[in-house]
Amino acid sequence: MKNVKELQKGEYLLNRGEPYRLVSRENVTCGTHTHTKLKLTVQGLFSGSTEVLTVMPHSNVEDVEIIRKKGQVIAKSPLQVMDTVSYETFDANASGEVLEGLTEGDEVTFVEFNGKVMVLEKRA
Repeated sequence: MKNVKELQKGEYLLNRGEPYRLVSRENVTCGTHTHTKLKLTVQGLFSGSTEVLTVMPHSNVEDVEIIRKKGQVIAKSPLQVMDTVSYETFDANASGEVLEGLTEGDEVTFVEFNGKVMVLEKRA
């Protein structure tokens, strides 16, 4: 658990069981007798959806460590990626523009969380 005031842009937190990346954080003051709140703009790692969360500054969120790994594309349809360190093979997902630029044998950067694998980018 981590206090929301300690979160930095680019860090990941867990929201409804899915990792979200913190895009921005700002203080919000509403009215004269209310407490300050924090407005967190987060983007889902797997869903890609952007959400705005309003929380109290003393609230805690569950932080999650997302490790970027290096892999190789084994098959494009369905997308399969092999981890170049452990040689494990995963069924993966990718956004439309990333998927278009991939061919078999390409090196990619991917993340794994709770059995889900997402290809983030093609490596140069």
